[in-house]
Amino acid sequence: MSDRDATLVGQTNQEDDMVGTLEAEVALGAADRCDRCGAQAVARATLASGSHLLFCGHHLRAHEAGLRAASARISRPAQDREALREHE
Repeated sequence: MSDRDATLVGQTNQEDDMVGTLEAEVALGAADRCDRCGAQAVARATLASGSHLLFCGHHLRAHEAGLRAASARISRPAQDREALREHE
């Protein structure tokens, strides 16, 4: 592998990391559905592996303790935006 190829591989890996970082920040929309029942998702759980699951409020409450025990990062984009507005 040439130095140029190694640089390109490094750039690709950094871009993949950035995509994962940006994905966590993206708000959930009407098309985002709970992975358990298909209702509109209100939260995203990002697992240690980097994969994520979407949950409606009902299923988030049912599985939140287990997700936290598994070190999943749970984000609720709508609540996060509201909290930011309150602090402005």
